Amino acid sequence: MAALTGEQVRTLRFWTDRGLLDATRADNTYRVYTPDAQHRVAFIRSAQALGLSLGIIARLLDLAQRERRPCTQVIAELDAQREAVRQRIAALMVVEQSLSRRLREAQQQPCDDSGCRYLPPA
Repeated sequence: MAALTGEQVRTLRFWTDRGLLDATRADNTYRVYTPDAQHRVAFIRSAQALGLSLGIIARLLDLAQRERRPCTQVIAELDAQREAVRQRIAALMVVEQSLSRRLREAQQQPCDDSGCRYLPPA
């Protein structure tokens, strides 16, 4: 599966142990993945790229197995994730504004021989 998906063996084991992938043990103790595992790996990767947690991903995969059309739940999770991203962006904009203000102050009043006023005294 690692060769097919380009994913690390360690990651596949982790996802399997968390119930995201189904595998059985062969006689040689290797893991044998189900035929849909390659598609599940692609889904997990794309969901993680969107910032979804493994808990949410597990819920969505469970829904996909239990329900024929879990679209409403998927849409709700994506909407919640989008809102979380918007909140992080707003917080980062505040940080960026604060950094810009400090940078302007520092550029207008550069440090002198007594040391940098933006650091605590040595």
